[in-house]
Order: sequence, then C-alpha cells, then structure tokens
Amino acid sequence: MNCPVCGDAAASIEPVNEGAVAVNCPTCGEWEASPPAAGAMRDFSSHQRMQALRFAQVGSRAGRRPFIHGLG
Repeated sequence: MNCPVCGDAAASIEPVNEGAVAVNCPTCGEWEASPPAAGAMRDFSSHQRMQALRFAQVGSRAGRRPFIHGLG
C-alpha cells in the first residue's frame, strides 16, 4: 500500500482504535485515522494531509500512536 499522507510505500498495521485505518510509513511513522477522516483526506492536498498528521502528532501523548479524527 501507499501512505495516504505522503504517497510513499507503507504497510497497513493493526489499529489500536477499532475500525481505524492504521499505517506504518518510513517517512510519516505509525499513525491512525478514523474512517471518516481517512475518507476526507482523499480530497485534501498533500500539504493539508501533512498538516492533519502533524496536528495529530503534536496532540498525542508520548508513546501513543497519533490518531487523525474529526475531519469528516
């Protein structure tokens, strides 16, 4: 699969949050998105997708996987 944020080759991983899309990307790291957020991100520019991930990274607690939600 390709990372929905940066487009690089990535792996789909087991989500922590039920029903979430979970990604392990060498560029973006491990992160998750709710199904509505993952759908909304398809229509975003690459800059907007990166901003959504950075916002989730800044807001996540240490040791927890960033979770993108509330976009859809």
